[in-house]
Order: sequence, then C-alpha cells, then structure tokens
Amino acid sequence: MKSGGMGFRGVLMGCLLATGCSTGDVSGVDTDAPAAPEAADVAATPAEDGASDMRVRLEKARRSLDRGDAKTAETELEALLETVEDADDKNDVLLELSRAYELGGDQEAAIDAVESILVTSAARDSHEVREPAERRLRYLLTGHEEETSPRLPANGELPPVTAALAEAFQPDADERVLIDVFVFGRPRNGHDGIFEISEAKRFSMEQDLTSNIKVSQSISSSGSWVSLPHAMGEKDPSMPQADRSMLVFYYDLGDNRVPSRYDDYLPMPSEEIAAVLEQGDGLVAARQRPNGKPVIVIAAPRKAQLDQVEAAFADMQTLPYAPAVVPVTRGLSGPEIQAGIRSVRKTMHGCYEKALERDKSLSGKLNLDFAISGEGAIEGLKLGEGSTLKEAGLVECVFGEVRKLTFAATGERRTVSYPILMTPE
Repeated sequence: MKSGGMGFRGVLMGCLLATGCSTGDVSGVDTDAPAAPEAADVAATPAEDGASDMRVRLEKARRSLDRGDAKTAETELEALLETVEDADDKNDVLLELSRAYELGGDQEAAIDAVESILVTSAARDSHEVREPAERRLRYLLTGHEEETSPRLPANGELPPVTAALAEAFQPDADERVLIDVFVFGRPRNGHDGIFEISEAKRFSMEQDLTSNIKVSQSISSSGSWVSLPHAMGEKDPSMPQADRSMLVFYYDLGDNRVPSRYDDYLPMPSEEIAAVLEQGDGLVAARQRPNGKPVIVIAAPRKAQLDQVEAAFADMQTLPYAPAVVPVTRGLSGPEIQAGIRSVRKTMHGCYEKALERDKSLSGKLNLDFAISGEGAIEGLKLGEGSTLKEAGLVECVFGEVRKLTFAATGERRTVSYPILMTPE
C-alpha cells in the first residue's frame, strides 16, 4: 500500500489500530428538516447522541462532495475519522474520504483509504464490507467498477441435475437472480460441478438476447448440521438463509445424522431418512417449500458412501421430489480403513517411543496383516512379510492398539495389509 498525503496518514493509522472495519448503508440525515418532537421523559444516551452527530456530519460532507467542494469535505471527514469508534462508521467515513481525495486530485490517498478498509476488515470476511470497497478500488485503478472481460463458462459439461437446481432460482422484480445455497455436512469442494448453478442459469438464458437478467451466486458450506441455527439467524440478504435459501444436507448415520428437531428444514422426517439407511441403502429426496427454495437431502448409511449417492444425484434430470432409494456398495472402503488406523497413530507412536528407550537404534517397518469381520472387529492380526521391526515389546504394544479398533458392521469380511514406517526423529 502506497502512502498518501501527510494529513491522511495520521488519520489512517487510527483506523488501522481499530478492531476490524466493515461497511454498512448509513441513511442520509436531512439537516434542513424540522426537528422531531421531543419524547417526554426519554433522554438519548451519549452513544445515541454521538451516532446521530456522526451521521449529520457525514451527510454534510457528502453534500459538499456533491457540490464539488473537495477541501471542505476532506477537512470534515478527516476530523470525523479521528472521533468515530464504530467499525462500520469508520468504513463509511473512509469511503467518502476516498471520494474527497480523488476529487481533490490526490489519487494515491484515495486508493490508500479504500485499501485500508479491505486490510483492516479482512478478519471479518464480510461481503457487505468487501463489495463496495472492492468496486471503488477497481474504479480508482482501472476506471471501471465492474470487470470488463467476458465471463468464461465452466470447463467441461455440467451434471444434469445442475440445470434442475437452476430452475429453482427465478428473477426478482429487478431482473436479478441470486443463487443462494447452504450446504451442510460436506465441504464445498469435490462436488464435480453440481453446485455450479449460476453457470447453468446463465447457459439457460444466453440464447435470449433481450434478457438483461443478472445472476449472482452465494454458496455457504459447513461440515455439519450444527451450522443450521446460524443459517436460521442470518440477516444479511446477500448470504444464504435457512428459511429462504436452498438447503442441501449430506446425511449419514454417524455425525451427519440431523436431529429430528430440525425436521422442518428436511425434505422428510429425520427418522424416516434413517430408517432407509438402516436397510443399507442410500437416499436422495427434495421438498419444495411454499415460501422458500427447495430443501434436499443426499444420504448414505456411512459418510464414505456419500460419494456414490452424490453421483446418482448428479445424473438426475429433475429434483427428486419423490424420494429415490440409491443402492450403495456396502463393504468398507480404503479411506475408511485408513481413517481407522490413523485414529491410533498417536498411541502407536507412543509404543515406538517406549521401544526407543530400550533400544535407540530401532528403525524400520511393520507390515500389519489382519482381517476386519463383517461385524467390524479386528481378526487374525500378525506381522506380514517384509516387516523389519520385530522387537517383541514394540510389536505387542502396536498390536494392542490395533485390536482396539472397531469398524462399521457391513456384513462383509475384508482382509488388509497395512505398512507402518518407524524411524527416530
């Protein structure tokens, strides 16, 4: 960030030392309007008085800018910035101060003011803060508030269900489409394009040359249903919200089992979903809400099987308003076995550290051969071929940790050979 004029550098430091910044829409105050009648026996607090004074002064500075009086506005805004404590108010002042610097010919200070908003508000990750500041920064540096390059389409063909998802989002009265989705139980990446809904929406409209509809997308994701109350309380209209937005739940019989108290946000009761999964099958289901976008569940008995159900969902031409059962492979997957072994990695390392106390030269490999029964128990654990670490105490300790493991009961026996390398740090 380049430095601006001397006057600005002093006031900018005050913002940089503050705790975060964000922008908010501050309505103008008509200073020529008659004062409202004073309420009986009600006194404004000092904080309320300060906020009111701040808004009046900010509006005066805006009017000075509208008249082209950059110097008066700059003086007022720099003085105001030194007194404002609220992070949102600071950003409002800085945006107007950037205008004043630009109007006065100090381009570097104008850029500095906007950059300071983005720097100090980075930890808050607020869309309301970033959007106006980024638009202004782009304008100051390029002369355009919006990107001018044509938007490139997504690489590759989108899954069929993405077009069906796009149909759930229709233009509002201002010819805008907001693709607002909240995904629970799954990170956003790794969906193979399922949620490239804005791209599918643009594709469906691109042949209509008379269309002026603008499409924007806001997708939030969380690894668990526990974020649902946050979505229920979200007030930012640009962010996904539980009662308005499309909700997608990745559901399994483990940590992703959504409690029945949230049945209103599921396409069918949680107990009914679980009953299907307990039979060993997967499930996809959707429900249209009268005052909100559809809710969807992608469910499998185990988390590792969700990929199979997601693939079936991706190939659907329409949303599954009639629940669809999805057959899944029931045996344990490699990642599930690897996750189990990793869960005792720390204690196995403790076994090795104790063995090093007996023999500091111990180094090599343990090849663990064992079977996992249909009930998920470890059976027939032994050292496999190629093992170079055979110290009895170490082997006994490691075997003890591995035997503690239990896996999901699949009804299928699985044999495993798992190598472990142990070397001193």
